[in-house]
Amino acid sequence: IRTDAPLHTLFKGGHAERQVLDQLAPLAIFAPIASSWAAGDGKVSEATLRHETGLPPALVRATVDTLLRRGHLTLAGRGSGNARLLLPSRALDKITLADILASLNAPSREEPGSPLGELRRSHADALSVILGERTALDLVDLETHTKLTEQIKALHLSEDEAQLDEAFAAE
Repeated sequence: IRTDAPLHTLFKGGHAERQVLDQLAPLAIFAPIASSWAAGDGKVSEATLRHETGLPPALVRATVDTLLRRGHLTLAGRGSGNARLLLPSRALDKITLADILASLNAPSREEPGSPLGELRRSHADALSVILGERTALDLVDLETHTKLTEQIKALHLSEDEAQLDEAFAAE
């Protein structure tokens, strides 16, 4: 499994940035699974996903549970310590990144017109443009993965940090 996956670099920063970026956690969690599958290495455990992404165990477990329920992942057995072993449920080029995110990111609970709600909706719209029709196979190709990560980082950098802090403070 590639440990230099650029998508994982997005998960660093302050509290406000972290809450927005946690919406991207499904991609960071799916990337090592896709990479392992494409390399012929097979199953990936949840412990490996926690280590690879640096995300909190509860977030990894909840995301994996939803990816399993929504048919993006398949449970391929149990490893040491009864850890779940995971595989993509179908060919990587048949799993769109937008579908992965859509299955996990429920509609915003914020009031229409609230600063945080508007920021999240704007972010989701911009992210859907970046993702387009990209598939899980794009997470495997380092050049494409790096370009995608740079585009996502640019999206977050273009957001005024004060606007982020203000939106979270207003909630």
